[in-house]
Amino acid sequence: MTKICSFFPEFKSVIKLIIPNSKAEYFLLFLFIILYYPLGIYLSLNTDIIDEKYVFDLYFSFDNAVNMYYGVRGQETHPLSYTFYLPIRAIYLTLDYFSYNSKIFTLFVTFLCSALISYSNLFVFKYLKNIIKLNVKYCYSITLFYAFFSGNIILSFTPDSFTFTLFLLSMNAYIASYLITKNKILSYGYYLVSGVLIGGQTITNLSKVLIPVLFEKKLVKKNLSYFLKKISLLSLIFLIILILIPYKFNLYSFIANNVVRQRVFKVKDFSIFDSFISYFFGGNMLLPSLKIDNSPWKWITHQGIYLNFYNSTYQYIFVFSVLGLILWSINKNIKNKLLWILLLSWGIDIFLLIVFKLSLNESFIYGGHFIFVIPLIIGWLFYKLKNSFQKILNYILILYILILIFNNGCRIYQFIQLAEYICPNP
Repeated sequence: MTKICSFFPEFKSVIKLIIPNSKAEYFLLFLFIILYYPLGIYLSLNTDIIDEKYVFDLYFSFDNAVNMYYGVRGQETHPLSYTFYLPIRAIYLTLDYFSYNSKIFTLFVTFLCSALISYSNLFVFKYLKNIIKLNVKYCYSITLFYAFFSGNIILSFTPDSFTFTLFLLSMNAYIASYLITKNKILSYGYYLVSGVLIGGQTITNLSKVLIPVLFEKKLVKKNLSYFLKKISLLSLIFLIILILIPYKFNLYSFIANNVVRQRVFKVKDFSIFDSFISYFFGGNMLLPSLKIDNSPWKWITHQGIYLNFYNSTYQYIFVFSVLGLILWSINKNIKNKLLWILLLSWGIDIFLLIVFKLSLNESFIYGGHFIFVIPLIIGWLFYKLKNSFQKILNYILILYILILIFNNGCRIYQFIQLAEYICPNP
């Protein structure tokens, strides 16, 4: 109990870590909100793509209507999402009771999404500046590179669990890594709160909360009894959470449902390579072209917006060059425990979606579980390079940013056109 209660004095120091603590950080936060929110405003007022009721999978298999108006309920993969969405649903019911225009609620929700993604960008900047301790100009370059990722742009107006998860996972990565660099051991209370928030959103992300345990000071000194004790207590805490929540987690149903998803989304001429390059990894940076198509689910009769595979050489060059930088960084930092925290976290998603082949066709939407890792790994590459090579890599990043702005700008314009076509605001 003492260990758990130790979280409360730790709470103040955690708050100090996550809030902006300089004019530059406040500037970045508001800059990103100004960058993202106008898109959410336009889509909210001119289309119903975000808030169409009783409709599923209008774009990329996101379930906006369920999250906004009802909350995710009765799903093994999202055990506490219904509870987390209650405050948002309460705002909707209040506005609806007083007969306010429903678009007011949509504007509120899209602002919340923009703020969460903007804060995720800020956590990346903080990590680069306070943990890797890069030159601030390189921190700006890497953060801007990340800010124009297509995954961030889409999530900035998408009220889905992935938006909240991206915020929480990037925050957790920053806090845990920062405290480990200070040779501090995270309290049981911290793991408890993080486990409830992150694992409650998506159960498979619960394991990511435990990864920092492997790299804490006592474990690094090979204190096996400490490791076993902490893992046992943490497992007991999370088991109690799962037992006490209103919805009991059903492991058999979880596996069975995902087997069904694998069969539904299995199409001809669709490979792991296509999924990884065009959707899972590449698509979350550089958005492919879009199309209107039928949902793979037979019970969904309406059409939605879906992704094509890459059809341009520059897109493949971009994706493979970024992948090359990531592999180079891993090679340079192979003994870096902070890098391994990021890699193990990302490895869970790669295993589930690529190796286990869950939801290959919709693997783009899972970017909210890992895309923040990409700029941080590149940041560690900067850390290992000499000044002259850092400058060259910075110029490459600037080129990447221009490519992202051009490509994703064109794709978002296409997205707006398709949204106005299939879901016009009457």
